[in-house]
Amino acid sequence: MESAEREISELNTIEIQYRKGTGRDSKLDARLREFMRQNRLDTTHSCDANLAKLRRWAVSQGKKIRLVPE
Repeated sequence: MESAEREISELNTIEIQYRKGTGRDSKLDARLREFMRQNRLDTTHSCDANLAKLRRWAVSQGKKIRLVPE
């Protein structure tokens, strides 16, 4: 998947902004879940699994994901 993401242009990048909180995954996980709900993707129980699923979905759409802390 890493090589597939490298081949995708920077123009096809989806930026997901999230607030940095005290917990590493708390704000990021909430933002990932919100984005996945908006795009009708099923979520999982862990932040890492949600991120992996979202990356696979983005590559299949010809896009890549960039996480941007506020």
